[in-house]
Amino acid sequence: MGAQVSLDHDARAKTRTDLIVDVVLEDARARFVVEYKSRAPFPNEARRLEALRRRLEASGTPMLLAPYVSPGQGEALVRAGWSWADTERNFDLRSGPIRLRQRLPGAKKPRPSSSLPRGPGGLAVVRALIYGPKGFNDPRLGQQRLAATAGVSQPRVAQVLGRLRDAGLVRGKGREWRADREALLDAFLEEYRGPGGQEAYFYTLDPLVNVAWAVASRGPGEEGVVSADVGPDLLTPVRAPTQLIAYLSGPPDLSRAEVVPAEGRGDANVILRWPTDRSVLGPEGWILVRPARGRRIRVAHPTQLMWDLRWLGGEDRLTAAEELRKWILASP
Repeated sequence: MGAQVSLDHDARAKTRTDLIVDVVLEDARARFVVEYKSRAPFPNEARRLEALRRRLEASGTPMLLAPYVSPGQGEALVRAGWSWADTERNFDLRSGPIRLRQRLPGAKKPRPSSSLPRGPGGLAVVRALIYGPKGFNDPRLGQQRLAATAGVSQPRVAQVLGRLRDAGLVRGKGREWRADREALLDAFLEEYRGPGGQEAYFYTLDPLVNVAWAVASRGPGEEGVVSADVGPDLLTPVRAPTQLIAYLSGPPDLSRAEVVPAEGRGDANVILRWPTDRSVLGPEGWILVRPARGRRIRVAHPTQLMWDLRWLGGEDRLTAAEELRKWILASP
């Protein structure tokens, strides 16, 4: 039986909220007290709405409505005690015995004006502000050190910091700037368009860590790093890897790996990418190297590990992404 939905404008006026939605599903009834936001909160912002949630809770089940709610944003809202819906017809409504969920595969986030810079140079600065070598994002080192480590010009660093400051992701001016790393990470995950470039698909019965070592061991002047699932497992082990994404600057040497070409992405457990966004590979100074089975494996930047975990999808990967998030934000 379908749910019956009605809007109560009189109740809305009494409770100082944007909308009241009454839902009847068989013998169950629920009243949702709706708060509209011009954008859904980033995952780290959901807990900051607790005072609002408590106020709405006095009149019914708190519900947030926004133009678009991404999977990550939706999960964070549910964890914070919210029901939610967006204008793309996605929703997750929970009140007593009522559980109504829908995620339409074709729904896409309306593209807002981005708060982040475009291009590998700007993204290299953003990635480094989120996670970089010890002391790299210390403002006392100045923009010159930031530019040298990110491999960009000092004017470009100043331009990026100015844009991030306007977006509220960096505070202060001149030598006194400081990045809001948590908000910057959330903005990156929501706005990053992906690495671009080309990719090839393979399948292996070998342990994925063996393939990771083979493709990430590059010759002079070549670059190769591994991402999800192997990369996150080397930093914050949560789940056994079942997929491997690796980023390369040139053709791989697969003679040391037992792999065969796959017909497509659905048949592959190894995806090799030659990215347009070179910040995926990162300056040599910030490449992470981790031991595995007596070998040393080069790992992609942690921001890319998180993005790829979400791209691959699955509840267990989202859990792994949250653990990686804690690891990133706990770094110096």
